[in-house]
Amino acid sequence: MLHLSNLHVQVGTKSLLNLDNLELKAGEVMGVLGPNGAGKSTLFKAITGTIENEGRVLLHGKPRQDWQHKALAQHLGVLAQSSELTFPFLAQEVVALGLTPLTIGHKEGWQLIYNLMEHTDCRHLAERSYPSLSGGERQRVQLARVLLQLSQAQSAPLLMLDEPTSAQDLGQQHGILSLARDLAKNRGYAVLVILHDLNQALQYCDHCCLIDNGEIALQGEPETILTPETIERHWQYLPEKIHMSSGQPILI
Repeated sequence: MLHLSNLHVQVGTKSLLNLDNLELKAGEVMGVLGPNGAGKSTLFKAITGTIENEGRVLLHGKPRQDWQHKALAQHLGVLAQSSELTFPFLAQEVVALGLTPLTIGHKEGWQLIYNLMEHTDCRHLAERSYPSLSGGERQRVQLARVLLQLSQAQSAPLLMLDEPTSAQDLGQQHGILSLARDLAKNRGYAVLVILHDLNQALQYCDHCCLIDNGEIALQGEPETILTPETIERHWQYLPEKIHMSSGQPILI
């Protein structure tokens, strides 16, 4: 569904990203992990084309630059870590921006807006001014907008989440990641998510890509690659790995 090959980003003489090969299939959640400054956000910018890069970014086998703008907007959605708006839009009006690439009636569109705001736990914020919201509330409003944008995709959409839990309370963190996993498993979405919490990666991701110094250090199932030794090597901390009675591994 998403295939990256020979992806390279360089600013001046400094290489920021150098990936040989990365593939994400529809129906899967892939966690992008790594220490601060490893190249995770640069990877997202390279995929979306917001930073100059060399290499191939294929979406459903088609180079990203060959997609028509409207079709690409329906198949590629990005939740940024933060989204600033200075206009005094209501939260529901921000979500409604996701209608732009869609073909949908007014009544059906607003019903879908409120349904998605319910799913992302921000329906009660509908008539609040967006600039007055907290960081976590804005994140959930923007997630509803992105999901609206992808709602008419003709084939499996790619949902990219840049630290979607960074401003959320604990229950909302798990709510967002549970929703992302449900979209992958039941709706066929491909989900690429940057995470700092390795326990969340263990719980919600099918595969993980560990990036360090702009290169892929490891790829694989989270329980396989997130060993105490690997974590010590890349994060300079040696955790203990235990298993809950349910079998779920956790790092402490």
